Amino acid sequence: TDKLLKADKKHPSQWAHSPALGFVTACPATCGTGMALQVTLKAPKLSKRPDLAALASRAGLKLLEGEAGVKGDLVTLLCPSPLGVSEVECANKTLDAAAYLCKHEKMLAGGRGQLWLWDDHPRVCVTGAPSGDKRAVARAVAAEFGCVLVSASGLLREQVEAKTEVGVTVAKMMREGYFVPPGVMAGLVAERLGLPDCQSKGWVL
Repeated sequence: TDKLLKADKKHPSQWAHSPALGFVTACPATCGTGMALQVTLKAPKLSKRPDLAALASRAGLKLLEGEAGVKGDLVTLLCPSPLGVSEVECANKTLDAAAYLCKHEKMLAGGRGQLWLWDDHPRVCVTGAPSGDKRAVARAVAAEFGCVLVSASGLLREQVEAKTEVGVTVAKMMREGYFVPPGVMAGLVAERLGLPDCQSKGWVL
């Protein structure tokens, strides 16, 4: 305070002051309610998931950046937006979000470790120029979000190797220099995307 007063004499300015509270200051990050809430959860399953930050955001919390966010089994989150809400609303929002994450931690502990936890499973179709490395992009997206990677060419290859009716037809067409009809390809892709793993985890095509 002394340093501030000395600086104020050199560069006169007005400071918010209350007879009861003294100089009133607030961090810009907590403008609004003037209160920041932080919660730390012991979540050994959630802490190992690559989609933790996205799941926390969906719950209304923000995962602290860097090593402060996840330390071993401990997950530390912050209520990110105090603007436009009261202290009570901020506290309730944090409690509700913590309960939401605890519910999903129990789901994982109960054996749902391979399932996507969101209600709206990600469905991603990677497109681009023929020269672009779409396959590498698709692999990276699938790895980041824990989705199933679906390859149209891979589906055709599986059919040919298994010598299914579709596979035999496709192999013959390819030997004769014909393109695979779009309807055949669409049918294989639609069937693959309807399998339980794609429905429970989401997919990248």
